[in-house]
This record gives sequence, C-alpha cells and structure tokens, in this order.
Amino acid sequence: MRNILLLTFLFILTNAFGQSKNDYKSIIEITIAEYKTDSILTYKRFDNKTLLIKIKESDSENVELKNILFDKIKTETVLKKLKNNQISDFTTLELKETDKKPIAYISSPIFSKDNTKAIIYGRQFIGGFTGNSSYFIFEKLDGKWKLINIELERSVRGF
Repeated sequence: MRNILLLTFLFILTNAFGQSKNDYKSIIEITIAEYKTDSILTYKRFDNKTLLIKIKESDSENVELKNILFDKIKTETVLKKLKNNQISDFTTLELKETDKKPIAYISSPIFSKDNTKAIIYGRQFIGGFTGNSSYFIFEKLDGKWKLINIELERSVRGF
C-alpha cells in the first residue's frame, strides 16, 4: 500500500511540477555527500519549516530567494507535501535514524520558475550550541544538477 501511495505521489509531483524523481535524487545525494565529507550523517526526514516560513513571508506570487525566482504557490505546495517525508524515498545513501549529534537536517529541494536552479536548506548540529545553516544552490548544466554554491546563513558556536 505504501508503494502505491508513493508512486501516486511521485506521479502527481512530476506531472504537476515538472521535476523527475532523478532531479530530486541527484540534488539530495549531492547535499548528503557534502555533509559526509565532514563525517556528518543526514537525518532521515525532510525538514521544510525554514523554507516554508521564508516562502510564506512574500506578498507576491513570486518569491526571490538567493537571487533565484520561485513560484510561491507551487513551491509552498511541494514543501508542504514533502514535509516530514522520508528522504530514503529519493536515495539509497546512508541516513541517520536518531537525532543524536552530529547530524544534518535538510529540506526537500525547491526549483526555480524556469526549472534550471534549485535550493536545499540545510542545518547541522555538532553538539551543544554549535552548528550552522546553509543554502545549497544548484544549477542544471548540460542536463545534470551541479552544486554551484553553498551560502552560509548563520553559524552558532558554543560557550
């Protein structure tokens, strides 16, 4: 039953919004690999709260985030649908089952209006009050998603 629901969801997602499961898989796996270089595993569920707040703040039908234009309604709909979904639906990479530190939480990818750029918002916690949050910015070049920038939003250090 779960597989039927997942297939139905993916069919609606790809037909309504133009992204394939491979687009999601590629972007998610690049992000997870970035955290793994620091020996940090990614938590098993999407965390879309921060991006949802930023998208909802806009009074316009278009939202600009990190100089990329997003369709507000489309982006908000996707973030709500994927909120708390299993990341393992999109990857076979190792994910963290518990929230013990160090750990990274990532949002589901959001795609620009022209479907050539995407963003994932990530937060990592090392322990105590130490961690940071970043925007992973992607661009589709020659048919493949490439990580073009990681913009640190904020860094928190312990006492």
